[in-house]
Amino acid sequence: MGLFESRFMGCSRGVADDSPVEILQIRLEIYSDGSITASGIGSTPAPLMTTPTLPYSTTSGEGEMIQCVRVFCKRDRKGVSSEAVVLNTSHPIFSSAPVSPVSKLIKLPLRVFQEDPLPNPLGHPLRGLYENQGITYLMIQPDSGFAPLEYQDGVGTAVVARDDRKPLYEKHLEAVLMFLSHLLNLYSEGDFMVPQRKMTRFGFGDFFQSYKRSRAFLDQAWELLDSPFED
Repeated sequence: MGLFESRFMGCSRGVADDSPVEILQIRLEIYSDGSITASGIGSTPAPLMTTPTLPYSTTSGEGEMIQCVRVFCKRDRKGVSSEAVVLNTSHPIFSSAPVSPVSKLIKLPLRVFQEDPLPNPLGHPLRGLYENQGITYLMIQPDSGFAPLEYQDGVGTAVVARDDRKPLYEKHLEAVLMFLSHLLNLYSEGDFMVPQRKMTRFGFGDFFQSYKRSRAFLDQAWELLDSPFED
């Protein structure tokens, strides 16, 4: 078993409403067999955040209200990469938004709705601000590891929802994105059958449990988190 990937990431921690929030710096090491280890590095104050206005009504219309996750592009990030949002089932994400191909294979189909993609991004001066790596990862094709061009360039901020209309939690989406990141590194080794064999409910479920243990190292909220396959 060799070290396959080493990365740094942050998670937020708050104690009370009037207490400062901290960003905990965590080093994650992902090995070629899918196992993960974590170690804490320290903490830094989190930057102040502003929340963009949702362009589609979340309170009007008939239907159920469903928790989803908005994934920010670089332009809208403001110190955080995502936020929980609540949408009515009348929102087009539940009827016309495409389903992430790999999420369908792992039996956790996720719909992706682009809120403000950049038209004709090639050569546009703001092109880089519309990058959204998380959404690009979600839309990779299983046979190649590449996303269609419209999900590589000018993506913009997007909302992700479970196709089964159950609540989507930020931590569950985080685990999916890390799973996809791991798969993309396997693609880079050249044998596309290796990542494709992992695109199953069992393959993601095994990764989720390993990732959950690694994140719980510094964030106890992960210890209480159920699998996304739980009812």
